[in-house]
Amino acid sequence: MEAYDPLDATEVIEDTISGKIEWINYRLPLNKEGKTAQIRFSPSGEYHNGDFAYNLVYMGHKHGLRIVGTVQSEPEINVLAAYRK
Repeated sequence: MEAYDPLDATEVIEDTISGKIEWINYRLPLNKEGKTAQIRFSPSGEYHNGDFAYNLVYMGHKHGLRIVGTVQSEPEINVLAAYRK
């Protein structure tokens, strides 16, 4: 498994999305067989991409995240709130 670099991930979000971010999805591995969960964040244009990426990706990686959301089938998680630990 390759090492994860939160700064690289933050830069990808900043370079890919211009202005304010409407939504972003992540795939979270659940097991060795390749099953994943889709995690959906929908800030609805309330945050600039750099603020969102830094707070979610970089600070989340550094401190950990607690998320509150609804679980759908597949599994899919619609995040309602995210908090740093």
